[in-house]
Amino acid sequence: MADPWLARDKVEHVLSCVLVTAVTALACRSYKPVRARLPAWALRCPPAWLGAAAGAAVGALKELGDGLQWWPGRASIRDGVADVVGVVLGVVLVRVLDARRGENARRTPEVVQPAAGVELV
Repeated sequence: MADPWLARDKVEHVLSCVLVTAVTALACRSYKPVRARLPAWALRCPPAWLGAAAGAAVGALKELGDGLQWWPGRASIRDGVADVVGVVLGVVLVRVLDARRGENARRTPEVVQPAAGVELV
């Protein structure tokens, strides 16, 4: 059975790993209930690394399930490559969002305080 590089299955692998990587990284970065449950070592890791670990784990478990026939499908090196591409794209997405967030923080207008004795109406 052929396993083409450009197939719907590969797109699904890439998109699922991008999604898992980005959502995990963003949740670890900013969602307080998630951060409260993380161990101390995880709080020191950059969120993008935690997202990459989650995305890679999901991809590896999918391939393990394919190999053990937990569901219909076959384990494939090409699927694994698609998973890695998805994780890398997810990390890039998180880094771009972080950079834009920092850029927006620098662009926040300063609040001008009125001079002493001046009342703003």
